[in-house]
Amino acid sequence: MQNRPDQLLLALLRKTRLFNDVQLDMLAADERAPDEGITSAVTRLGLANEEDFLKAVANVLEMEYIDVSEIKDTDKTLIEKLPARTVFQYGVVPVSFDSDTLTVATSEPFNQSLADGLRLASGFHIAFVVCSSEKIAKQARKYYGVGGDTLEEMISGGRYEVETEQG
Repeated sequence: MQNRPDQLLLALLRKTRLFNDVQLDMLAADERAPDEGITSAVTRLGLANEEDFLKAVANVLEMEYIDVSEIKDTDKTLIEKLPARTVFQYGVVPVSFDSDTLTVATSEPFNQSLADGLRLASGFHIAFVVCSSEKIAKQARKYYGVGGDTLEEMISGGRYEVETEQG
């Protein structure tokens, strides 16, 4: 199945003023893998720098662009709101929590299934801010450890047992 941008997405991308008609046609004709987002396609095709693209998209969508690497002290309870596997699978990091809404940084703000997946994994309403994938990945490793997703997958898959003391 083809994964091409629809007309609404192309109209939004046009509003960023980053692309000319030829570049938008290139994006429209590009056959992305099912799991590749538009941000990845834009950078893969060399149409824009990821950070510049995301800042322009955030402006058009009236979303906040943040630099998650500038978040210094993160409460452990915030990190625990999303399982490591979910963080690494979706390429996101939690940014804040207010009442019943978890705010998450993403580099793929057009991913329509992202909010649903995160809502199911966390049990909270989800709000988004935008950040580059590289900065998100670094912050995820900082929060969850380099192999946090692998270890959790091994535990849940029964390939690694956690011993507990019984008293």
